[in-house]
Order: sequence, then structure tokens, then C-alpha cells
Amino acid sequence: MKDLHSIADELARIASSLHHLNIITVIALLMAIAFCIFLFFRKKI
Repeated sequence: MKDLHSIADELARIASSLHHLNIITVIALLMAIAFCIFLFFRKKI
């Protein structure tokens, strides 16, 4: 669970550094990453 928190912190840092990008693009990117993480954990369990 700690790894997931550190991943979230890293994503937050990346998102805060992407101010020049459209917010919709950032949200879509984060949703895609979250979906990949969800599939990864579903396959793992």
C-alpha cells in the first residue's frame, strides 16, 4: 500500500509540473494510468 501512495505522490508531482497542458488532457492521462494500475492489480490477485 505504501508503494501505491508513493506512486500517487509521483503522479501528483508530474501533474503539477504539467501546467502548460490542457487540464482535460491531464485528467485523461491520469484516468488511463489509474485504469492500467487497476487492470494490473486485478490480474495479480
